This record gives sequence, C-alpha cells and structure tokens, in this order.
Amino acid sequence: IFIQRCKFGVLQYVVVRCVVTFAALITHWAGVYHEGEIKANGAWIYLAIINTISQIAIHSLIYFYKATKHLLKPIKPINKFLCIKSIVFFAFWQAVLIALLVRIPVIENSSLWKSYSINNVKTGLQVNTISLEYTI
Repeated sequence: IFIQRCKFGVLQYVVVRCVVTFAALITHWAGVYHEGEIKANGAWIYLAIINTISQIAIHSLIYFYKATKHLLKPIKPINKFLCIKSIVFFAFWQAVLIALLVRIPVIENSSLWKSYSINNVKTGLQVNTISLEYTI
C-alpha cells in the first residue's frame, strides 16, 4: 500500500499539471489568462495556486526515497533529483516574484524601456534571467 500511495502522489501531479496546462490554454484563448498578473479576474494566479498545491508529489518521492535509500545508494539519485527540481522550482517562483514586483509596483514603466509595455518588460526580465541562470 505504501508503493501505491507514493505512485498516486506522483501521478496525481501529472494529471493535475495536464489539466492546469489545458485550462491555461483555454483561458488564454478566452482572454482571461493574464499570465504573470496577480488579479482576481485572471486565471493565472488560480492555476499557479493549484499547481503549487499539487506539489505533494515531491513529498511522495521523498518518502519513497527514504524507504528505498539503501537500494538506490549506488546510483546517488538525490543529487540528480535536487538539481532538476530546483531548476523547475526556482524558475516558477522567480516568475511569481517578478509578477508580484510588477503588481506592487517595484518594477514599473520607465523611460529606459518606454517603447515596451510593462508586460513585455516582465516577460523579457523572466526570460533573460532564466537564460543567464542556465548558463551559470
């Protein structure tokens, strides 16, 4: 039953992530997604919350690792897992932080980028920051 619970914890994330991605696509087409905007009438914030709650998959993987640590020791999976998960985790929360900085407004329109909208600046900041982080 332990293995079944671990499997459920991991696979629920796969299902939830697919549903959230499909919902993002539909709400984008409907014009109510508002990516990176923290608004009550935008779907992005709600989908981000649902995605965050479904992160119990990580707990399932940790419990599975603890139970099978002695069997997995030769392949040293924890370092690989932490490396991949930290990239995904920090990229997501970095996007949320940039959206929050635009919302409160620490990042706002400036004469430095007057030919770009604040949404273009926000997206550009996220993309360039991730590109810089990946090269490091």
